[in-house]
Amino acid sequence: MLGEWQGLAVLTGNKLVEVLHSVKWAGKNFYGFDQVEPMVCLDDNGCRFCNPNWGGARWLIIKIREIKYNDTVSAAMVYNQRPVIDHFRYVDENTVIGVMESLDHDKFSQEEDRLYFTLARIK
Repeated sequence: MLGEWQGLAVLTGNKLVEVLHSVKWAGKNFYGFDQVEPMVCLDDNGCRFCNPNWGGARWLIIKIREIKYNDTVSAAMVYNQRPVIDHFRYVDENTVIGVMESLDHDKFSQEEDRLYFTLARIK
C-alpha cells in the first residue's frame, strides 16, 4: 500500500460521493503504517495536496492495521478522531478496492450502502 494512489468513488448513490467530488478528492498517500494522507485533493491548478480540512493534519489521525471485514482479514485505515475505518482489498499490484465503514452515521452516510472506492497506484 505504500505510495501515492489515485482515488475514484464508485457511484452507488452514497451522498459522500458528492462531497468527494466537491472537494476534488484525488486519492490517498501512504508513507508508512502511521504516516497517511487520507484526503488528497486537487487544487485549482490540478496539483495534488493533503487537504487538512478533510482528514485532519497528516500523520496524526490515521493508522494502518489488519482488520477482519466480511470474514476476511485485510489492510484497514483507522481514523483515530472519527469512528471511520477504510477497508482495503488487493486486486493487483497497482489496484486496490476499498469501502468506508462509518460507525457514526452522520448526515453524509445515512444510506445503508457503504462508500466504495478504487485506488490506482500513481507511484
